[in-house]
Amino acid sequence: MTDAWRIRPFDPGDYGAIVSVMNLAAPRSPTTVARVRDWDENRPARLKAGRWVVEAKDAIVAVGAFSQSPDLYHPQKFQIAIHVHPAHQGRGIGSSLFDVVTGQLQPHDPIGYQGRAYADDERALRFLVQRGFQEDFRTWESVLDVERFDPSPWQGLEEQLRAQGIQIRSLAEIGDDPGRDRQIFELERDTMRDIPSPPSVTSHREDLTPEQIEERFARYVERALHHPDRPPESFFVARRGGEYIGLSYFELDREHRIAEILMTGVTREYRGRGVGTALKVRGVRYACDHGYRTIITGNDTLNRPILAINDRLGFVRQPQLIFFEKSLERPVEATTDNA
Repeated sequence: MTDAWRIRPFDPGDYGAIVSVMNLAAPRSPTTVARVRDWDENRPARLKAGRWVVEAKDAIVAVGAFSQSPDLYHPQKFQIAIHVHPAHQGRGIGSSLFDVVTGQLQPHDPIGYQGRAYADDERALRFLVQRGFQEDFRTWESVLDVERFDPSPWQGLEEQLRAQGIQIRSLAEIGDDPGRDRQIFELERDTMRDIPSPPSVTSHREDLTPEQIEERFARYVERALHHPDRPPESFFVARRGGEYIGLSYFELDREHRIAEILMTGVTREYRGRGVGTALKVRGVRYACDHGYRTIITGNDTLNRPILAINDRLGFVRQPQLIFFEKSLERPVEATTDNA
């Protein structure tokens, strides 16, 4: 802290200012006030989080936070995110903010910190490496310009699938099919197991108790199947008879007109038939019809099948997003889940 700026805890009145800073510091992954507020108010109770801001001349110029992700969850590991307004970088603000955030984590007995940076962001990479972070794994973010998408190569794909008894439908088209939500939940859990994950994630997975599964199911229904940014018109499934065999769905950023594919999965028995491609094509058609200019998706660099589908559809791979981890001590035993 200096006379020119000061660090203080986040206040709910800061949402607009911190989102502005975050979007300027990380323009590749813009967010919105509604999305940040929604996460704050509705994250699972087991996920710890904290946030601080830096003020300079009564204006917020940086924000730092710790959090825990349901996808990379470990009870003693925390994601660290530091965003500094481009005009205020290189002044030691990020370093001081990092020290405050990690200092506030000490009561939680952390054994590791997690961070991330794009492969071409030299400043962010240097920041992490200088603080002892080491690369854990990488994902490829891919972007599709919706207006340039050519659907002609896949015009007969759904017809071919129908000949096999497979139909692609949105949840809005299906309506209240009995048992639908439970089948989709189990379908996603099943297909998630085959998505490549780094050792730091897979080594901490464990079987859930029946009670934990029910808790996850209730949250899935609320957050995936009935969330306003994931409307049923943009959630697509593949069915054969009464069996759900594939799914693909968006989270919509209406402010920036960006549709993000959160998940695409097909059961093992039906892979290699074009089901995943058909689901994604239907999603692109939805985005085009509803005025979304860009579709983004992120996949582990080891997930070659889905990357190949993206490439064929015209997605353009961006600089890799590198996930880092800093070990503070050797963990004795981890108790976590990743459902």
